[in-house]
Amino acid sequence: MKKWMFGFLVVALMAGLLIGGCAPDEEVVDEPVEEVHPFEDVRVRQALNYAIDKEAIIETIFQGVGSPSTAPVVPAVFGYTQAGPYEYDPDRARELLAEAGFEDGFEIELFHPTGRYPQDDVVTEAVQAMLAEVGVTATLTTYDWGTYLDTVIVPPEDAEHDAYMLGWGTVTLDADYGLYALFHSSQWPPANNVSYYANDEVDALLDEARVTPDRAVREGLYSEAISMIWEDAPWIYLHNEGQVNAVREGVEGLIHHPLENILAWDASLEGEDQDLIIAIGAEPENLDPLKIMSAPAATVSEHMAQTLIYLAEDGTLEPNLAESWEPAEDGLAWDLKLREGVTFHDGEPFNAEAVKYNLDRFMAKGDFEGAEAAVFAFLLGEVNEVEVVDEYTVRLHLDQIFAPIASHLSHSFIAMHSPASLEALAEDQDVEAPVGTGPFKFVSWDRGEQLVMEKNEDYWGDVPELDTVTFKFVPESSSRVIMLETGEAHAIMAVPPTEIDRLEAEAGIDVVFEDSVRVIYIGFNLQPQ
Repeated sequence: MKKWMFGFLVVALMAGLLIGGCAPDEEVVDEPVEEVHPFEDVRVRQALNYAIDKEAIIETIFQGVGSPSTAPVVPAVFGYTQAGPYEYDPDRARELLAEAGFEDGFEIELFHPTGRYPQDDVVTEAVQAMLAEVGVTATLTTYDWGTYLDTVIVPPEDAEHDAYMLGWGTVTLDADYGLYALFHSSQWPPANNVSYYANDEVDALLDEARVTPDRAVREGLYSEAISMIWEDAPWIYLHNEGQVNAVREGVEGLIHHPLENILAWDASLEGEDQDLIIAIGAEPENLDPLKIMSAPAATVSEHMAQTLIYLAEDGTLEPNLAESWEPAEDGLAWDLKLREGVTFHDGEPFNAEAVKYNLDRFMAKGDFEGAEAAVFAFLLGEVNEVEVVDEYTVRLHLDQIFAPIASHLSHSFIAMHSPASLEALAEDQDVEAPVGTGPFKFVSWDRGEQLVMEKNEDYWGDVPELDTVTFKFVPESSSRVIMLETGEAHAIMAVPPTEIDRLEAEAGIDVVFEDSVRVIYIGFNLQPQ
């Protein structure tokens, strides 16, 4: 029995003991009060938001890097509106808990990853201590990243946690991606609404925003939805992440992308050795477009498998494998003109048939009708058919106007893989060796250690100067720092804040600060079993 469950209340008492009129031998029936999980009460969820000192977390744990969350998406995202923050007010937290009937507190189990987000274990320990100050005892349960996703992104009947830590980057810079994915009731796992949040009014606003072409109207719809979500408090809204990487002297051209990617296709090393090593905190959980779910997977994948449209560092959409994209006059179709002369790493041609194959597989449509769609299939939610117009033209037919479609097509999870390589997969086999069109080709993946890729000599763009790129998976932040200092790695992601000043003072090392589109939060299980 869960620790938050409380005893039974006797609602039928022996009337003869309290009031007259009943026979003393009349049978007394004890009826239990329905058991209620604390998180089913919005006052409890709001209380826990007031209980956390986000400013203190940013100042003491992150050395001032980052900012308290003021919405479920960051200010750089189209559709953002300021709703908060929840100011630190433990007295208000205790008041709300008492109003909800939990003045004596309760116990929960809080799951969190290690090595995925900057100082994730330290942050959850701080949250644990602050919750204890208002009477809430949180038991922490830690998992490595791959195991963690399999543990928390599950249907509600399989959930073992009361709360969990995750982060979400709105990597399309459109609020649809940050709000629809996490708060629409259609997106319960195996999709991404891990809190099992459901609000009919929010659903209606998000549905309308998807099919509304007028940007000003869309902004208004998102503003309403954000206000409701903020008030409902399905999360403890923690902070907008600041991204801090570090690079050794002699490395040129690395892209530190605000989507929390570090990209090496324009990079080079001083001297003859062109074998770049990057240490990151978490290993990709998967590299298959059907199952890929995280920024570490996207960082690795983008070097090998490319998208039709590219979202540049400044937030603009640029041609990639599609040279242009145009809507029909009624907005119910989009034509994509594809880049000619591109081949996949296995020598197969990139063309409209390849795009149709990939998109149909992603959506489980066309020849894939009845198969399992991608976890992120909502990205193409209004696309009902992919038509091959000619060898280098694809037409996407829509059920309704779909306002965010161009930004969604820039998402790294909708990357193009060689149809021949996908057809060669055994039943229930995932993509582990991507065969894309990118500047680097897959070489090897040593699980738990590293993934190696080599330059694509036949790349359609500028062939990289680097011969190889190796991503090493190192969850311990201190170990990544040592690797950088000793030269075992040329660059690292997620520098621990306690090491920023020291590394900045160290000759031959450059610390890089970049804004992030990621919100870090503690989510509540709103459907406790």
